[in-house]
Parts: sequence; structure tokens; C-alpha cells
Amino acid sequence: MFEKKKQLNQILNPWLHSFQKSSYYQELDPLEKKFSLTVVKSYADFMLVDFDRLPNRWTKKETVTTLKKMLKNYADNDDHLYAAIPCLGTFFLFLESQGNLKNSDALINGLMDVEEKVLGINYDDEHLIALEEEALAFAKEMGLTFANVEEVHDYIAFFIANMDHLDEIRADIESMRPSKSKQTKKKKTKSDPNLLCPCGSGKNFKECCGRFDNVIAFPNRLNQ
Repeated sequence: MFEKKKQLNQILNPWLHSFQKSSYYQELDPLEKKFSLTVVKSYADFMLVDFDRLPNRWTKKETVTTLKKMLKNYADNDDHLYAAIPCLGTFFLFLESQGNLKNSDALINGLMDVEEKVLGINYDDEHLIALEEEALAFAKEMGLTFANVEEVHDYIAFFIANMDHLDEIRADIESMRPSKSKQTKKKKTKSDPNLLCPCGSGKNFKECCGRFDNVIAFPNRLNQ
């Protein structure tokens, strides 16, 4: 177990370091930021000790059991209690954006199941449909386009996770749009889809942070 704990730390510590520098982390509120690293480390430790699961083998079933155990431990601290699920969900989305997690949807579904059963927060079908419609309306307003259904699903998840920051996202997108006087210039800028993404992933912008739009998607992600 000592060797696996060492292996977990070797995997997790660089991820947490990158997470703190990412726009995903910046979207958390102050309390969630305060507890986020503790929450993620606790989750990873429980998954290893209780189920012998390193990150590449995290599953929804064990996540549900682990999260219930964590929330029981946080029962006397409401701030910690209600921060746990947003922190983990945001961390899962960050890992998927970096190509380090392939089943974030399943893990987040597990978080939502626990949120409903333990905390009494229920996202029914009607509510989710309304959120999806609001997300797509916002995308149309911002002129965002999608190449496939997967990108639509990714965008909706991003939208729901960042609903409290729509004004900032709108302002960022508008600030990144080239003015008419600059539209005729051919010089490449940071928003050029064929340049490396500024987030440091090593991918082209259009394949990374810019994947929701051919040129401009979520420019607030450029400030990682």
C-alpha cells in the first residue's frame, strides 16, 4: 500500500498544481477554493485505501460510496459539506479537459446521485431540460458553433458549472472578437485556431480551449 500511496501522490500532486492554475479552479467560489485541494486529496485517498483504485480506475460506483463517507465526515461543517461536490465535479471536468480522465460524465453522475440522496438537491428532467435550453440560447447569443454532439454535451456541462459567471464569460468573448479594423489583417494572434493553446496542453487551440468554436470559444480559459 505504501508504494501505491507514493504512486498516487506522484500522479495527483502535479494535477493539483495545474488545477490551481487553471480557469476551472478560478471559477470556484472562495469557499470552494479553500476546501478544494483537501476534498480532492480525501477522495483520492479513500478510493485507494477502501477500493484499491488509482485515478485511472476511478468508477461511479465506488465514487458514490466514497462521497457518502466523506459527506458524513463533513456533517458538522456546512461549508465543507456543500463545497465537496462542486469541488470534485470541477476537478473531474479539468482532468477530462487535459486528457487525464475518460469517464468524467459517469463520475459526475455519481456526484449528482449523492447530492440528491444525501443533500436533498434534485435536478429533475424538467430542470435539466430548462438548463440545456438556456445553455443553447446563450451559445446562440454568443455566436458559438459546435462540430458534433459531444461538443454540445461538453458545452452544456461547462455552462451549468459556470452559470454564476455568465456576465464575465460574455464580456470575455466580446473582448476577444476582432474589431472591424483588424478583421482584414492576416497576422496570427493567440486566438488563431492553429496555434498552440495558451493553456499549455500542447494541443492546437482549436482542439483544446477553442474546440467549442472555430476561432473564439471561451476566452476566459486563456487566462490560465
